[in-house]
Amino acid sequence: MANFAGLPKDWIVTSGQFTRNTFTDFYPAVDPTKSENSLTGKTVVVTGASRGLGAYGIAPAFVKAGVKAQLKKINTSVGTFTLAADISCKDAVTVAWTTIHTRYPRIDILVKNAGVESSDSDKTHEQDPDVFFKYFLQRMGRIPFLAAYANSKAAIIQYTTAVAASYPSTVLAIAVNPGLNDTEIIPASLRQANFNFNEPALTGATMVWLVADPGRSFFLSGRVLTVEWDVEELIARKEEITKQNLLTMSLHATLGAEQFAR
Repeated sequence: MANFAGLPKDWIVTSGQFTRNTFTDFYPAVDPTKSENSLTGKTVVVTGASRGLGAYGIAPAFVKAGVKAQLKKINTSVGTFTLAADISCKDAVTVAWTTIHTRYPRIDILVKNAGVESSDSDKTHEQDPDVFFKYFLQRMGRIPFLAAYANSKAAIIQYTTAVAASYPSTVLAIAVNPGLNDTEIIPASLRQANFNFNEPALTGATMVWLVADPGRSFFLSGRVLTVEWDVEELIARKEEITKQNLLTMSLHATLGAEQFAR
């Protein structure tokens, strides 16, 4: 079991800090009600929107921005459609997507949010193999915690990079780390550490900002970011990020027979 004893309450944020300013709640730049963050007329599919971060942070932010989504009580002008589906089942996903496409022929945004906790252990050998491989290998969007969590995150980051590379001018694909949020998926070891939680609204608002204007955020496609980072600072560091290929995972090695021809 991971030992977080003695770490400061802001350790989750500061240990992965990339921008000088950090946030744990939504701030003016990512406010989904601002005109520059409007998504009026767009259609979004949010997996895992019935509870947790999806219900309390992501779906509400997209509705505030004007998309066709859920939660009519937030924005009565949007179209709504709720669908139950087990995303760990290929057949269920196929049926769900067919149903969605029939109702909404054009999908503008997909938020791959659904996740599960399969164990409170941080040791791979203590994982139930059936659970581990079902959620990690078969359906990478669903994330077993701790031991499998880091591995599945790495896989999702690389998958995001592959999607961005496959559709370089048409698809904006960004791996978004929501930080630590007070949802039922948090294991006991993290709760006991008493770290500061982010407000769910921060994740939703940051995602809205990322997709509202691809012209300002497309340089982040294929990369990973954390919602606590200041988006205005990211824009200011655009040249640095792109030139140095920051916020990516890569293989660092000198390859080729030429290196031995001396």
